Amino acid sequence: MNLCEEIEKENFSDLKKVKEDVIFILGNEIRYRLYRLSCYEGISYVIQVRSSYENSVCIFGSEKDNAEKIFSKIVSGKVTPCTLADISEDFFAVTSILENQRS
Repeated sequence: MNLCEEIEKENFSDLKKVKEDVIFILGNEIRYRLYRLSCYEGISYVIQVRSSYENSVCIFGSEKDNAEKIFSKIVSGKVTPCTLADISEDFFAVTSILENQRS
C-alpha cells in the first residue's frame, strides 16, 4: 500500500488533518489537505491533492509554518495531483541550494 492509500484509509494512528480546501478547475473538484503525521522518526507535514481521477501525496518537511505556507501556495496556484510531485522536487532542490549558499 502506498502513502496515498495509507492516508486515504487513515491507517496512521497519528495522522491529524491540519487544513483543508476545495477548489474547482474546469468543473472538476480538487481537494487539498494538509496533515500532521507523527511517527517514530518525528513529525512530518504531508500535503494531499486529490481529484475524482487522481490522488497525490508529498511530505513537505517537519516545520508547521513552512508546510502551511507551501500549502497556501499550492492551493492558490491551483496545483493538480499530477504536478504535486514536480512541485515537491523543485521545492527541495531550491531549499538545498539555498542552504548550501548559506554555509
